[in-house]
Amino acid sequence: MPSGGSRGCPPVLVSERSRQCTTFVLILISLLLCQMGLALLGLSFYVRPYLQQHHIVTGQSVDSDLFPYGLIAASVATLVSSCMSVMSGVSARQRRRSGRRVAVKFGYAYLLIEFITVIYLLSLGIVFLLQVDVFEEAYQRGFTRVMWEYMQVQVKKEYVDRVQQDFACCGSQGYSDWFVVDWYPRQLYQQRYKVAANQRNQMAKKVFLAKDKYPNSSALIESFSIGAYGTEAHYLQVVMAMDYEFKSGEFLAALLHVKSEVAFAEVPHSCCNPTAATWCHQMYATFPWYNYEPAKRLGVHHVGCTYKVKAFLSSTVAMLVAVLFCTMGVKCILMLLYRYVQTSMANALEAGRHLSPALGYLMPLPGAGGDTYADEDSAPGGDSEQQPLLSSDDGSETETAGTTDDDETEETEDQ
Repeated sequence: MPSGGSRGCPPVLVSERSRQCTTFVLILISLLLCQMGLALLGLSFYVRPYLQQHHIVTGQSVDSDLFPYGLIAASVATLVSSCMSVMSGVSARQRRRSGRRVAVKFGYAYLLIEFITVIYLLSLGIVFLLQVDVFEEAYQRGFTRVMWEYMQVQVKKEYVDRVQQDFACCGSQGYSDWFVVDWYPRQLYQQRYKVAANQRNQMAKKVFLAKDKYPNSSALIESFSIGAYGTEAHYLQVVMAMDYEFKSGEFLAALLHVKSEVAFAEVPHSCCNPTAATWCHQMYATFPWYNYEPAKRLGVHHVGCTYKVKAFLSSTVAMLVAVLFCTMGVKCILMLLYRYVQTSMANALEAGRHLSPALGYLMPLPGAGGDTYADEDSAPGGDSEQQPLLSSDDGSETETAGTTDDDETEETEDQ
């Protein structure tokens, strides 16, 4: 510890060997971070097409360019700061006074860029985490609404089938969502399922019997009449009920009642589970057939696509955020190490012996002064001043009294 006050805190005595070792480690890690910057750039090209394929569902609610462009900016910032870190480390390893002076001055620019990069990586990680919740809600609402145009819009049909097959899911929150969504063409529905159409009318007429049980949902049950099939009023009633399921995490009692009573219960072929022990029952999946128990031997995927897509996106974003935060943490460590090297070099240069041990610190103390060296013998004019600082490879002394011929020439030119 210093015999007097330190110029900064917390003070640490840094020898020349420690400075050389620290800068070598700094250069090595910075080169590895350059590879990390290239990896972030590669991830940005992977994330963008993945988010854009869901744009048909999320629409303008989610900024699909935030993730890729954010990663590109993070990649550029990581590469620039890492390159400056390498340059700072190489500069600090020079043994000439002029090189050390340049290293000290260049270090301020490097630390500033590194600090800005760390703040950006932290902010980007937080924004990514917040966007996951936004994507989840927008995706649930969007997927539910796309289901209604399954048979009307070919592009949306292809998207729903692709998602249900790729993610092994069915419906928005479960396969029973298809039972209450009027995705089948109305004319074909009436022609092929006349009995189901009549049952829908009977169920809607009995709404007065359900008022006591579902006092706030009579309009929902009444909207399931065949006359309201495919109308905007029915669409709004059902999507509101399904949105409630998503937000509350619970099934709306009236909607659950309708799902179990609706006569036409069919799911698209893309909901079939190829690994099921039995054949795929696309129709009347809620009704028990001979030797068929839906709860135990369901032939279709039972998990909703909202949960599957959200889980995949959450894991992907968690991986990206972990990479960003790890990169940020490593850069913080490099900043601390280089700061000690920089201030130690500055103190050694100020004392006139740039290759001697000197105190380094992180934060300067205003108006503070004190010893630069660990003890009085290390200071200029002490007993160790007469000792050589470096030895050549053949064992002869190459520097005494803290200066070299090159340094004396540089000092004369400076004067």
